[in-house]
Amino acid sequence: MRPELVPLSSVCPCWTGSLIPSAVEALRRGLERERERLRGKPFVVIATRHEFDYDGLAEYVELLDGFSAEDRAVEYAERSAEVARRSTLAEPSCGRYRWQVVEGAWSPLFDDRQDCEHVRRVFRERLKMANGSGYESKYFEFDVLHVSATEIVGPELFAYLGTESEVTWYLIRLGEACR
Repeated sequence: MRPELVPLSSVCPCWTGSLIPSAVEALRRGLERERERLRGKPFVVIATRHEFDYDGLAEYVELLDGFSAEDRAVEYAERSAEVARRSTLAEPSCGRYRWQVVEGAWSPLFDDRQDCEHVRRVFRERLKMANGSGYESKYFEFDVLHVSATEIVGPELFAYLGTESEVTWYLIRLGEACR
């Protein structure tokens, strides 16, 4: 017997997928948690991570924090990039390989977000890390977004991010933790 699926458009009009009811409920809980946490904070720090390894590509999006002032959001994004750099350098790697920062390298594959009416990027910090094997690399992006929409965490932000699957799973994980 095939499980009933709930369209994600019932949660956010711009989403097109479907999930089982329990996942949609966790998604709703996670969304409400983030809306409450970021309410009234128009400068949102978003972390995007792309990890390439032997198994392929994994992508992650997190809404790190929100701020009332742009300068505080930028400082937080810079600190977050430094934490990502240090923690990746400390990660074990296969064999003789060690993680290192790859200077001046960024893939245009990850450069498709454009400012829109209610979401504008005001700062970006990027970092590429590789372990020297040719098979493992990580791309980190820390964006400070100014969200002028009525609901900070809503359709305008999600349309800007363009990562329905990653945002959905991020919110589901938060919602499962709220039980």
